[in-house]
Amino acid sequence: MDYSDRIDWKEVEKEAEELLIQLLQINTTNPPGNEQEAVEFLAEELRKDGIEPEVLVSAPGRGNLVARLKSQGEAPPFLLSSHVDVVAAEPEKWKYPPFSGAVAEGCIWGRGALDMKGMVAMEVTLFRLLKRLEFPLKRDVILAVVADEEAGGEYGMKWLVEKHREKIQAEYSFNEGGGFSLHGKKGVLYPIQVAHKGVLWLELTFLGTPGHGSAPREDNPVLSLLKHLPRVLKRSPLQFLPVTKEFLKALGKIQGTSVRILFSLLSLPWLGEKLLALLPKDRRPFFKVMLSNTVTPTGLSGSPKPNVIPAEAKVVLDCRTLPGTDHQKFLKELLSLLPKNSFRYKILEEETPYEMDEWKTPCFQAICQAIRKFDPNALVTPYLTIGFTDAKHLEKIGVKTYGFFPLPFPKDFDFSSLFHGHNERIPIDSFRKGLRILWEALQTMVRKE
Repeated sequence: MDYSDRIDWKEVEKEAEELLIQLLQINTTNPPGNEQEAVEFLAEELRKDGIEPEVLVSAPGRGNLVARLKSQGEAPPFLLSSHVDVVAAEPEKWKYPPFSGAVAEGCIWGRGALDMKGMVAMEVTLFRLLKRLEFPLKRDVILAVVADEEAGGEYGMKWLVEKHREKIQAEYSFNEGGGFSLHGKKGVLYPIQVAHKGVLWLELTFLGTPGHGSAPREDNPVLSLLKHLPRVLKRSPLQFLPVTKEFLKALGKIQGTSVRILFSLLSLPWLGEKLLALLPKDRRPFFKVMLSNTVTPTGLSGSPKPNVIPAEAKVVLDCRTLPGTDHQKFLKELLSLLPKNSFRYKILEEETPYEMDEWKTPCFQAICQAIRKFDPNALVTPYLTIGFTDAKHLEKIGVKTYGFFPLPFPKDFDFSSLFHGHNERIPIDSFRKGLRILWEALQTMVRKE
């Protein structure tokens, strides 16, 4: 039986859109999160289809939802993963209120439309669809909608992995971090996240002697910070991992001959940096951070009063590391650039980088087939994200997690600036097409033959 013939896609799309609008109207800004309100709402929606989810509370107001469709267990489970918390918004800088779920100009507007309540709505809708169709499953399908991704996952996926691993253990997972369309002169490319950079957040405290601001002194720790900080900000050499080589090769194909040649020569040690300088100024930073370890200052503090020389001056550093980087070695090399006994340091947060050991799996093939069913000439490529997602927790328990939130964007739609930016929105047509693509990949992975 072709179950797709039994689906009224107009009704399914309408249901998913209404679900997204309602989710966007629930303010889950993290902090404080308030995700429990959102997951309780989703739990009620699932119960309408006879699905009884679990709402697991990691802290007051921090709810996580887990539901499961059971099979005969011929294959290990499949996990649909997403988060409902969002970053803060500045309403006065938005065209439509960030928690209105406004439908205007062919888009659904709101904080979280792209990151990532849009995917929550897709996954919940398709999970319900599997249930309604009594879809023949060869593997259990698990739905996990979690809290706290935007702050690292302490009350969300990390907590589930540590406290309720058995509820989310799976072979494969779909999560955010890829699946969007990139348009070039010669075609369209869909990157799929299979790797991510590591995180090492540091607090460096430079030491000195306190005193009165009217009497300048050489051992002022603020001066020490200003003098020595540039040394640790110097970017590390370019590195070309297999996944980034694949991505650059595919990206070159859709951009034309000259760009393809440029990308093919980037990995030459004596030429790479010079070639990067030939890229458009607004695109250069993306490639630099994808190809190297980075150190970014994100916070400074000294004296609370203008007339006091402090005993300490602090800087917070956001270090992002490529897969294969040994954090202990990286930290040792970083600190060796500073004078001994002039500082102390503290690690604020650490997550190791990750690269899937083998991304050419049946799951990746299912993703490729689903995309090409709707866009036959599309290229699909593995991709390393410069940020992090909940995949960093799932990979620790062996779940192969693909960043696959399919969104075929219009050619002139600049989506990259909308993640954590003003006027976040999702084109309705892209959302509808993405829903169909996600269904194709999902049903291929879970259907019992």
